[in-house]
Amino acid sequence: MMKNFALAMIALLIAPSMVFAGESNSKEDPHLVVKNRTDYYVLVVIDDGFNEDMLEALEPDDPEDQMEEFEDAGGTVLEPGESAKFEVKAGDHTVHYYVLYNGVPDGPEDFDEIHTRVNKGKDRKVYIDGDFNDAR
Repeated sequence: MMKNFALAMIALLIAPSMVFAGESNSKEDPHLVVKNRTDYYVLVVIDDGFNEDMLEALEPDDPEDQMEEFEDAGGTVLEPGESAKFEVKAGDHTVHYYVLYNGVPDGPEDFDEIHTRVNKGKDRKVYIDGDFNDAR
């Protein structure tokens, strides 16, 4: 009887700490990591993130100013070999990208897309490769 009482007391002491431990281990939102594997600058927009300021920044101008304006408007510019980490919700996402190897884009219709799925609690890496048909 004393043995059962002792086991019950231990269970009562451990149970709250197990619940607390479960709460503290909850994962944050996952990240979508985009890596530029090209030798060129790459413009990146996640999901439906295009806005009017970005579109204005895409109008032909000085390319260096254009990249700065694109970033100021909320876009991301990746240098060769650089990565960017975006906090996203689990689910389907689209990475819109434009490789600046032959001029600048006229608008979102010039961007290529990579469709991917991010699982809950897991980061997802997406690579933009030098072989533009092999972006994944």
